[in-house]
Amino acid sequence: VAENVLGEEWSAQVHAQLKKPPRQSAHSADKTIDEILITMGEVDDLQQEAKKIRLALRKAHKMPESDALELKRRGEVIVEELATAKDSIAKLHDALGTEQCRRLESMRGDAYLRARMNARALRSTIRHALQAHKFERRKLERAYRNQIMRELCHAKDHAQTKDLVHRREKTITAQVKKFNTLVDHMATLARQGKKPTGRAPLPRKLDPKKLFRLDVDDEIWQDDPGLGQQNDGEVARWQIDPQVKRGIIALLEKRRCTEE
Repeated sequence: VAENVLGEEWSAQVHAQLKKPPRQSAHSADKTIDEILITMGEVDDLQQEAKKIRLALRKAHKMPESDALELKRRGEVIVEELATAKDSIAKLHDALGTEQCRRLESMRGDAYLRARMNARALRSTIRHALQAHKFERRKLERAYRNQIMRELCHAKDHAQTKDLVHRREKTITAQVKKFNTLVDHMATLARQGKKPTGRAPLPRKLDPKKLFRLDVDDEIWQDDPGLGQQNDGEVARWQIDPQVKRGIIALLEKRRCTEE
């Protein structure tokens, strides 16, 4: 693997691991609704501008060629911006679990949507915590393989890593319990007829015992139909490619040697 590629993957890894997961909030659903409304306003403005450009281009033969080209370029940019804005609106609706035809203003303060958005945020937090836990456990396993426990000078570091792993597990277990409580609350609201009309089902509960197996096929890594899409696309190479993983370690060692 080329060194520049390893550098890019390392930068991506640092960015991903330092990125803060979405936070829970009593107003999370309302904020998403506001974001949808703002973006819808932007779409309206872009559509109006696109209409004006189309009308102007009908008279392109009467204007300087440079002006016509500039209008055409602006029209192409607007098409791209419209596509991006509409995609953003669709994703926000997916996060809310609502249909685009619903009156958004009437949904402010909706208890079910608030629980859904908080469940999405908490599920994302659990994902991030599990990823960190996986790295910590690998470090612990390497320590055992290298028999660090037998080396007094490293015993303290090993004990700290082991303690960190156990504390992380307790934190994740508590987060899973809170997530499952939110799912129960959503189920109660649905039975009471307070679930917004739509096809989105209730989220699935998480099993903490299965999570700590860190199986790549576990439900936590899959999108939950009850919470909408949460995956960010393709999995990064620094996560799954053994050559990239080993290469990053070698790259960092090289950089340390260069610094010294």
